[in-house]
Amino acid sequence: MRFYYTFLLLLAFSGVAHTQLIIGAENAPQIGDKWAIYVDFVPSADFPVPAVGADIAYDFSSFGDLIEEELGIAFKDISDDSISTATVREVPVGTGEPALDDLPASALLLDYELLSNDGSGNVLSLPDVIDVTDDGVFVLVTSDLAIVEDEVAVVYEALPFPRLFLEFGLRPGDTRTSNTTNTTINEELNVEDSTSISRTRTYVGNGSLKTWFAEYEEVAVIKEVFQVRFYTRPIGSTDPFSIAGVQTNISYEFLRAGSFAPVVDYSFDTSNAETQPVPERVRISISRPIRLTNVETVSAAALGLSVSPNPAVEAVSVTFEQRVAGPVRLRLVDAAGRVVLTRDAGTLPAGTHQVPLTLPAGLSAGTYFVQLVSDGGAAAVSLLVGDR
Repeated sequence: MRFYYTFLLLLAFSGVAHTQLIIGAENAPQIGDKWAIYVDFVPSADFPVPAVGADIAYDFSSFGDLIEEELGIAFKDISDDSISTATVREVPVGTGEPALDDLPASALLLDYELLSNDGSGNVLSLPDVIDVTDDGVFVLVTSDLAIVEDEVAVVYEALPFPRLFLEFGLRPGDTRTSNTTNTTINEELNVEDSTSISRTRTYVGNGSLKTWFAEYEEVAVIKEVFQVRFYTRPIGSTDPFSIAGVQTNISYEFLRAGSFAPVVDYSFDTSNAETQPVPERVRISISRPIRLTNVETVSAAALGLSVSPNPAVEAVSVTFEQRVAGPVRLRLVDAAGRVVLTRDAGTLPAGTHQVPLTLPAGLSAGTYFVQLVSDGGAAAVSLLVGDR
């Protein structure tokens, strides 16, 4: 039931042909962020496996017309108080729950509030604890349902090691793989069991994305192959383990700038990790922002954003259109998503503005991104910095 959120995006412009997203720490989850979550299993014939590549137009707007089985109305017509949600909160203190003790000060609670399927309107909370560091987003604690004293209860599990959700600095074509193995003894069955888990995430493409509630000019597409292999052999045997089963899940996450949650998560279980045959029905989860602490990302053209000279060596002039009066902040970001310079331009009236930006001394030559953040939106353009 849990959607695997990964993300944190910086909208960046690469070259002059098209835009791309560099996954970075610019839009980390913040307390108060909230999304409505729409989930359904749909025919793969109606929603084929997404194509991947550069500058592909994706359209999931028809998902909003599907009828939610319990409510009997279209997803697009469901009110916020009648849908499952995910909310970023402070980690509670004094709960008496050991898994929530001794957490870093930067830890956050990602609270999945799931509506009951019995029509009662009851809400079930399944929180995870996440941490945002300079390297990425990590999961520290997970939760699940279990039978405790003949009643269904939420139980927490503190992970032995932080589990990486997303490594900052990912760029198109990057691949990250993790592998873990766990061996246990089952004396009742007189067998030794081994479980091998592998997760491979690849930045496979980018493009635009359309839903029934918004259109995004740029999204990154991350493909994940998650596989669990089960092995067994008799206790005390020195023979190789025999494979007892394999479970493989394929997912495509569509990440947009300005939101921790992927807009779309398209996933399915498959019987073969190599050929990846698609079943008749696939799972689609769509996250609609209810409340975000950051501003909406728009195109550079919409804000009239440009820099000159470009290439530059010591300083540039940043030109932009201020849609509404309000504070303006400029950032210079490197190709790995690290902020190397921040300048608060103050509160500016609506209209066209030019703001000088002096480049830091000792800045290495290469491609950077000038980002504008204001009440009217956020956008970025590429900047080539030369040798001094």
